This record gives sequence, C-alpha cells and structure tokens, in this order.
Amino acid sequence: MSNRVAIQSIEFKNLVTGDVDYGFTLSDDYESLYCNTLEAPVEDLHEIIRDIYKGVYGQQMENLLDHVEENEKGIYIGAAWFGYEEIEHLFEDV
Repeated sequence: MSNRVAIQSIEFKNLVTGDVDYGFTLSDDYESLYCNTLEAPVEDLHEIIRDIYKGVYGQQMENLLDHVEENEKGIYIGAAWFGYEEIEHLFEDV
C-alpha cells in the first residue's frame, strides 16, 4: 500500500457561466480534496503545502500532510516527485 500524496494546481471553470476559479487538489489513494477559492493560479505549490500544514485549508488537508510527515513519505508536487528529504523543511517551524 503506497498511498502516495499528490498536489496539483487546478483551474475550475463553470461550464454554464464561463466563470473561472483557481485552486488546487490534494489527494491520495483514498480521498481527493480541493480548494477553489484562490483569486489567481497557484504559482508555488510548496507555499500551499506550508499553508495547509498551518491549518489554513482545514483539518482534512492537514491530515493528509500529517501522513506524509509521520511516515517520512515523498509527495507529487505538480508532475514532479519529491522525496521526503526534499520537502521535510516545509514541515519545520509550523
């Protein structure tokens, strides 16, 4: 059971009105969560990870990242895989 976590920048488009919102998805093998309340496209997913871990986006998202930290697992950020040693600094001083 790998249960890899992934975070992706997403553009949400209302197919009826054409309105566009921006945000991100955070998912693993068991659940997929999203935020579509950002005013602009996500430019730095690493910063979003820090904000999630600070509790900005709610407990469910924080729980997914707790799994990453507690098990020292890597994460897909966009299309790239980052091993835990490359992202562990995101969990420090939070």
